[in-house]
Amino acid sequence: MAIKTLALTGCRCSEITDLELDELDLENGYLHLNKRKTDAFNVPLGDPAIEVIKQALRICKSKRYVFHSPIDHTRPLTDLRKAFWWALDRAELPRMRIHDLRHSFATLATSMGEDIRILKDVLGHTKITTTEIYAHASSNAARRTANNVASMITG
Repeated sequence: MAIKTLALTGCRCSEITDLELDELDLENGYLHLNKRKTDAFNVPLGDPAIEVIKQALRICKSKRYVFHSPIDHTRPLTDLRKAFWWALDRAELPRMRIHDLRHSFATLATSMGEDIRILKDVLGHTKITTTEIYAHASSNAARRTANNVASMITG
């Protein structure tokens, strides 16, 4: 579920593996990330991402982390790379970096005509030039972007 959340949100891997319960605002459709690489920011969630997180919460045994270690529920989930590669191998897809999910999110958004300035905020970038590298190309608008990309991913 953590990997699917990455694909549906465009978040950094560490933002999902370290995601804490108190950072969730599913009612309003946001993750409030305040302990991250950049300054605090809100990640808008599309409806499919909200559903995946709700599924994760139903099986969550941690009092702190949304995606916890399967061995120690008091610790965050760590390396997703092996699970990601396993899924790619099983689907007979070439291996790629898990961070490429973030790039793919940005590329899909721009290819669908989403505003790159809004995408910058969705990804939590401080500079538009960073978003332009990722993409290779208002809160309601940010949620619309998240929903449009998530709908494209989930079909």
